[in-house]
Amino acid sequence: MDAAKAAADVKGDVKDWHKADYDAKDWKLMKLPQYWESTGLNIDGAVWFRKEVQVPAGWAGKDLALSLGPIDDDDVTYFNGEQVGDTKGYNLPRKYTIPANW
Repeated sequence: MDAAKAAADVKGDVKDWHKADYDAKDWKLMKLPQYWESTGLNIDGAVWFRKEVQVPAGWAGKDLALSLGPIDDDDVTYFNGEQVGDTKGYNLPRKYTIPANW
């Protein structure tokens, strides 16, 4: 499950959401892929998602491919707190490279 937070539901500063050490324990869980409207989120705006992944030791020192599939509408994507890509447009597959030196 992925942690999700609707920006409209948040009060205060959101500048640290992308950081790897940000504590998202109060975020709701959402199974993906699905439309967030079907989960009870009544919002037409921004939603932040976080996902923890385990990268196998044998992949260390290699570029990694991150494929998110299509997203409605725009995205900005971070890996360990660093932006790895952004795409504007509806239903376009997202494919980003995570450099080996991260």
